This record gives sequence, structure tokens and C-alpha cells, in this order.
Amino acid sequence: MSPKRYAIIIVFSGVIIFGLPALTLYLWSTLIGEGSAKSVVEKQKLAPTSLYLSGIKDNNINYKLAIYSQRRSNVVALGSSRSMQVRASFFKESFTNFGGIANSIPELDYVATQIINLNKKPSIVLLFADVWWFNENWQNPRLKYTPSNQPDYLTFTNINLLVKPIHQNGIIFKKDNRLGYGAAYKNQGFDASGSFHYVATVTGDAPSNDFQFQDTLNRINSGTKRFEYSHHHSIDGANRFIQIIERLENENIHVVLIMPPFANTVYQKMMLSKNYAYIETLTKYLHKNLPVFDFTNPNNILGTNDCEFIDGFHGGETVYARLLLQVAASDEHLAKEINTGYLSKMLMRNKGISSPETIKIYGGGKSESDFLGLACNKQF
Repeated sequence: MSPKRYAIIIVFSGVIIFGLPALTLYLWSTLIGEGSAKSVVEKQKLAPTSLYLSGIKDNNINYKLAIYSQRRSNVVALGSSRSMQVRASFFKESFTNFGGIANSIPELDYVATQIINLNKKPSIVLLFADVWWFNENWQNPRLKYTPSNQPDYLTFTNINLLVKPIHQNGIIFKKDNRLGYGAAYKNQGFDASGSFHYVATVTGDAPSNDFQFQDTLNRINSGTKRFEYSHHHSIDGANRFIQIIERLENENIHVVLIMPPFANTVYQKMMLSKNYAYIETLTKYLHKNLPVFDFTNPNNILGTNDCEFIDGFHGGETVYARLLLQVAASDEHLAKEINTGYLSKMLMRNKGISSPETIKIYGGGKSESDFLGLACNKQF
């Protein structure tokens, strides 16, 4: 066999062995809606009721920035997953939810820099701060954060992430109004504004991860997974946090600082344990330096109850509707942006339902179930 023919065979074999599988993975990823942040946002613009959730990457910073670049909203919500239930429908004009990309003070510092560097900055940032950000027994708030560089398409190295969902549901090539492996397989995801919808959970198609708040209560019993015990907050962390807010406000961005609530059952368990004294020292310290809307205790939100929570520490959209109406009553900047009429009507017709808009638009005709097992009335 001549060297030339041998080389051709080697190249052809390489294409067969590596090229075709790689092309197959790429096409599958494309069909199911994975891709660059910009391409996903463009797809959601064309299909406004679609939900997006990647199954191969969890770095949503570029995605949320791409949403903002398109919407150029006056108001944004910023924080961890505990800010993702704030909806665009709550506001008179365009709104972007940056929730899920600031999960610690170092991450908040990074995201704040991205916001400051925007050509068109928002006028109002609704900043939802988790108490554990200031607990050094959970994470050192003085650390630096560097975003991970994750692929836009399915690769040989991350295909293992899909083994379980494929085993449970088979191979899905495309699902209507669902973009990304996460949205297609889990039936949940971000809407076009960046707000998140737990469709499968609230309809009962997927079991709750916190049935009767047992997972959260176990965290409190063991002092783990964001519920680490501490008697004093981190002064360094609090000071760094204050500096971040000052940086934003120096750019003429009005920051509304909100401490999001726990479910009442969970909050009472935490207080009775006497292992979370740092929360009280933290709120007192912040109050000395900043205006704070403290809803850590859910009883500070008029009319809310455990049935309006997704789990022990994630309020549903009804919780955030109530919360923002109260905040707007004291903050003239936010009052100009809030769609008071819509929120008032929404709260009048909801009977303990945590996500009525999700059910109406994304639920596929299904109603919300008593997914937490709390004997909640879920009827309109």
C-alpha cells in the first residue's frame, strides 16, 4: 500500500471515528436549542413563550447580559435563584431578571462590574441579598470570583450530564417552546425576561425536592448547605457588600436592597434553634449603613403563607408580588415602575397559588398541584 493511500485511509477513518459523532452531538445540541447566549435570546424573541435552560452549562451570566442587551430595561432584579420569581408582568415597562448569577458576594462584585460597564445602565437594581453570603462558615465572602468557560454545545466530555435524563425519558431531539436540554428534559427554565418557571414541580409532573420542607429542615438540623450555624456575621463581607452598592449608586443606579424570605415553618425552626444569631447582627449592621427592606421573616410580608413557597427558602411569584407592592409603598423610584393595578388584581384572585402566570402560559393546560404536600388550596 502506498504511503499516500495509507494516509487517506487514516484521515478517512479519523473522520468516521471522531468527526461523525462530533457532528451528531453538534446537530443534536442545535436541534434542542443549545447554543450561544445571543442565539438563544434571538430564538426567545421569536417565540416569547419559550423557556430556556441549558443541560450542559450553568454559567448564565452571558445569557442574562444578552437578554438585557436586547431589552435595555430600566429595572433589573439581581441575586441568586431567590430573585428569579420576579416577573416582567410586575412592571409597567421592560424588565430584566438577572437572578441566578449572583450567588455570593464575590459573584455579586463581578456582576456589578459587568452592569457598571454596560453602555446603557439600568436606573434601578432590585438587589436580593441572601443572609448566608455573610456567613464565613458557608463561604468566605472575601474570595475572588472568576466565571467558568463552558461550551455552548454538547461535547464528548459533558455528555455524561445527560445520562440520567436520557435513561428516564429517552432521547429528545426537540420540544415545543423549550430550548436547551434542561428545559426539554426537566420542563422548566428561563423566560424571555430572564425570570424562572418551575413548571414540572408546580404541576406535580416532577416530585418536589423539598416535600413538606423536609430537605430544608434537615439542612437546619445538620447545619449544612447554606444553613451553617454562626453567631456573628462577617464584617469584611458586609463592608465589601456595602462598597459594591456604593459603586452602583455612584453610577446613578438606584439600589433597592431586599432580604428575601424563608417559608414560615423554616424561619421558625431556624429561630428556635438559636444557631443563626448572625442574621440579627447582620441586619442591624446593614441598617446602620443602608436602607434595607428585611423580609427574612415572612411575617413581614402581608398575607403570605407557606403555600406560596416553592420550597423552604424560595418564594413563588405571589410572594414577590406582595413583597414588591410593600417596597414600592416606601420607595418612590420603584413606585413609578411597578404595575400596581396588575399586581393588586393578581393577588385578589390568587388563593395560595405560588405561580399562576406560569400555569396559564407555560403549564400546558394543567393546574397547580399541592406539590409541597401542605394541604394547600390551589384553586383560582
